[in-house]
Amino acid sequence: MTTKIDIRKHIASKKVVLGTLRTFKELRKGALEQIYVSSNCPAQVRTRLQRYCGLGKTNCTELKFSNVELGEICKKPFSVSVLGIRKGQ
Repeated sequence: MTTKIDIRKHIASKKVVLGTLRTFKELRKGALEQIYVSSNCPAQVRTRLQRYCGLGKTNCTELKFSNVELGEICKKPFSVSVLGIRKGQ
């Protein structure tokens, strides 16, 4: 189970990609190792993400947090539905 502390650690490491479009772009390049999806992410986006994750063998984790809560965890003034973690740099 992923906690708020785990997500904050990733954010501190500067390896985070925020947002659906940027996450899809990085996922197509094969640059992501983990994806987190908020609990109220649109179903269409979620199924598309899971399909891409299956092709690229990337872990996709569904969080218990809403997109507003995920935005607060990331210390952003907006909601965040999808969060990607880049591979080691």
